[in-house]
Amino acid sequence: SGTSIILTSPLIYQQIVSIFQAQYYDLPGVNKTLPSGNGLFVGTGCITHEEMGEALSKFPPIVFRVSSSVSNWIDLPVSANQYLLNTQGQYCLGVQQTTGIGIVLGDVFLTSYYVVYDRAHSRIGFAPLTNCA
Repeated sequence: SGTSIILTSPLIYQQIVSIFQAQYYDLPGVNKTLPSGNGLFVGTGCITHEEMGEALSKFPPIVFRVSSSVSNWIDLPVSANQYLLNTQGQYCLGVQQTTGIGIVLGDVFLTSYYVVYDRAHSRIGFAPLTNCA
């Protein structure tokens, strides 16, 4: 994909933030102010490990629903361990908004799945990664 994060249109990004504000406002650092302004977390857009404490497991997965030739759609969840980037003593949201695109599923998404690109048949296959040794 060429990016390490998930890039979305501003509309999709704001929907993600709005869901967190409405349903997960009690989680550490979640921006409780509507409208959300610039991001999920208050201030710099990141929260420290101390602020997060033991709450990482309480953050829900972000689920991407894609159309499927086998069924109407498939759900592809990305856990908080993947979309909350653990860097330099803080957690930062690995989803950002940008104009001019629908969505780019970068490494934050791709590290959870085997992805097979079938150019000959114009399709993509996804298989969840399991505990590989």
